[in-house]
Amino acid sequence: MAHTRKLIREELVSILRSEVASVSDTSIYESRIEPIFDRAALPAIAVYTRDETSEAFNDHDRIYQRDLQLAVEVLVQGNQNTDDSIDDICKEIEAALNSKQYERSENYQSIELTQTEIAFLAEGRAPKAAARLTYLIRYETREI
Repeated sequence: MAHTRKLIREELVSILRSEVASVSDTSIYESRIEPIFDRAALPAIAVYTRDETSEAFNDHDRIYQRDLQLAVEVLVQGNQNTDDSIDDICKEIEAALNSKQYERSENYQSIELTQTEIAFLAEGRAPKAAARLTYLIRYETREI
């Protein structure tokens, strides 16, 4: 059986593929390794896990409360509309994932946007801009 982190990534990628209209569903990846910086098909989104903390919630049953930082990274071509493009895509992502805050998931208890970082990347053949939205996702696991 897959780790819950993988199930969470898969679930959120599925949500983004169905609800973010300004990015092709074939350009939304469940990995930081996908070479989206080399792709001609931008905009693109990469979903990946960053850090996680855990705490024993119930020692007897070996239940752990986990706080996962999950990144949703957007990459667009750099041009005079870069800031608008980043903002428009981030708005779609936020709307899609914020709507899930109040729905029950099998994989997690809560999801909350905690940070947005935006950068301009002038290196390479064509300038690009990126935004990374970091979500805090709380979930539980039971040690078997």
